[in-house]
Parts: sequence; C-alpha cells; structure tokens
Amino acid sequence: MQLAFAADDIPKECFATLGDEFEMRPLASCDYKRGFNEVLACLVETPDEGEAAWKQRFDAMVAAMGTYFPIVIVSKETDRIVAMGTVVVELKFFRGLTRVGHVEDIVVDKKLHSKGLGKIIVETVKAIGVSKGCSNIILNCSDEKKRE
Repeated sequence: MQLAFAADDIPKECFATLGDEFEMRPLASCDYKRGFNEVLACLVETPDEGEAAWKQRFDAMVAAMGTYFPIVIVSKETDRIVAMGTVVVELKFFRGLTRVGHVEDIVVDKKLHSKGLGKIIVETVKAIGVSKGCSNIILNCSDEKKRE
C-alpha cells in the first residue's frame, strides 16, 4: 500500500479526538476500493472514471511532492472510507516566498455527520499545512455545504 505522503506528516495531536472506531491516515493507492468515490459523491456529483484512471491521478498527486496532502478517516469495522479532505500547498512569491494552504474536498459520509469527523479532518489538514510552512490556510465553502 503506497501512501500519498508520509504518515508522520500528520501531527500526533490530531488523533486525540478521533475515537477508537476510526483510523486516520494519508490517502492510499488502494483506497479506490474502500469507497473513495462513494464518499466524495456526498459532496459533489462524481462520475466514476474507473480504478485505473483513479490510480493515475493518485500517482500524479504523489509525483507533485510537497503539494497535495489528502487524508482519509477509515472505519475499522468496515474498512471503508468515511471522511476525507486535502490541503494543497501553493508556493507564492509575496511575503518572502511564502506558502499558502488551500483546504479542499472536505466530506463526511452522510450517515456519520454527527460524529465530528468533518471538524477533525479540517483541523488535521490545517495542522499539516502549518507544518509545511504555510503562512495562511484558506477554506472556501459554499453556504449550502456548510455544517455546524
């Protein structure tokens, strides 16, 4: 199983409120089979391009080292993805060649909205962005996608 980035890049404190029934880690090369598209479809209409195309996109993200940091939360009981999100690190010229983190694709399985997994994902990708030197972390979200 190939991970999108080193698991150690997820700060330890991010696991404190996760709960024993879940595992949080970087996106893995085999996560297509763990319901990746089904969970992503809870956020946006997602045509299934097939496993080979998904793996190609995964490999491209990995090849852009230091840019994409996708994480997933997996149910230990079902071995299925139940939540995910990404921070994308953008290199900037201003403010001393800084970096800016963009929080993207935050989504939680509809059956688990009350578990606080979205907050854990957001806080984790923010922490990863900070650890990668981002001076700013940006999260844009349409009103209809916001959850308390």
